[in-house]
Amino acid sequence: PAEFGPGEFKRGTEEIDPATTKNVKWVVKLGSQAYGNPTAAGGRIFVGTNNESPRDPKHEGDRGVVFCLEEATGKLLWQLVVPKLGAGKVSDWEYLGICSSPTVDGDRVFALGTEGDLVSLDATTGEEGWRRSLRRDLGGAQMLAQGTTTWKYSESVLVEIDRGDAAALR
Repeated sequence: PAEFGPGEFKRGTEEIDPATTKNVKWVVKLGSQAYGNPTAAGGRIFVGTNNESPRDPKHEGDRGVVFCLEEATGKLLWQLVVPKLGAGKVSDWEYLGICSSPTVDGDRVFALGTEGDLVSLDATTGEEGWRRSLRRDLGGAQMLAQGTTTWKYSESVLVEIDRGDAAALR
């Protein structure tokens, strides 16, 4: 659309008033932080965030989450919940969640956690196909800012393997 209006909060709540939006089909509450972009493919929207608005009582507290939402309605179809290391700022910043933009290839969704766990998921069901640690399994390293601060793994999923063996990801 040529114009877009995200809407205004209903007084005293964190809920958007749909009557105040312009060219918006639906609104859904994510976690408190989402750094990557949502990815649209096959009638679904995939987005990484944290678990500050838990959808499942079995998974409360600080976690990373990938949501799969129905594109037409915003209805939650499935979610991947990724536990955190629990060591706080020492190794896994609190409330950071999934920072990468999920990547879709055919019927697979790839998500990258802040600690470098790359996960392959079925786009329809969310069922995990495989999981690899870029750090432990493939010898990857996190980038450093100013030589001291770890940036974590946070970009879109694009993995270059300098081993001559792409089978390492299978």
